Amino acid sequence: MQQNRIYAIMLRHLVQLPQDVNQWASLLFWPCINIILFGLTGMWMRSTDSESALFALVAGVALWQFLVRVNFGVSLSFLQEVISQNVINLFSSPLTLAEWVCAIMLNGLILGTITYAFCISIVWALYGYNMLSLGLFIWYTTAQLFIAGSAIGFFGASLLMAWGTKVQALVFMVGITAAPLSGAFYPIDVLPQSVQYVAYALPLSHIFHGLFTYIQHHTWSIHNIIYATTLNILLITIALSCFTLTFYASKNRGFEHIDE
Repeated sequence: MQQNRIYAIMLRHLVQLPQDVNQWASLLFWPCINIILFGLTGMWMRSTDSESALFALVAGVALWQFLVRVNFGVSLSFLQEVISQNVINLFSSPLTLAEWVCAIMLNGLILGTITYAFCISIVWALYGYNMLSLGLFIWYTTAQLFIAGSAIGFFGASLLMAWGTKVQALVFMVGITAAPLSGAFYPIDVLPQSVQYVAYALPLSHIFHGLFTYIQHHTWSIHNIIYATTLNILLITIALSCFTLTFYASKNRGFEHIDE
């Protein structure tokens, strides 16, 4: 074995590290998110022994999986087009941007529904909780999460459209960054007071807070419904606007950078 060859291979990978967003995401971002989520969830569960709290937790986790799958259904669909260098082929055809957006959102809905049905079955089989017993409220929550997940997906696709595959790790990070602030795994009041203000500026916190309230008290929170709906409309509008702007800016440059 030659030490110089071993050193050369090590150097070949390490020299890319300072500018490699994907590597830094693996090294720092994912461990940080996991520590925050599991730590705060543990703190909350230690402070309560309520049966409804456990139902709220597993329902929140299951619904979060639906949101993530919708998000990835949008952003990863575009990432696949970028990786296969098919973006120019797509948009040199009669396909319009609005048609592509509709197709991608429906694709995200189909993928999310598959995961959703699976998660509901797992929750019932392992924990004995029937999420469908929540009736109309579970469908309202699902619809809100579909809109939020689509919006997050288009934010991720906007990053790809603007900077190409060199920031593909950000596609996964965009949605997961919201997880500690979403209230899907624990109530928002577990967070520090200053962080709560940030969380309540997001529709996800109101969606999941409304879910926890309904499970524990069997009442609809009108406050959460109004805020969740209003912020969701604002979020999807901003997300689609960002994607549209980055799309036309990239198109004017001939999509030359997105596969770099």
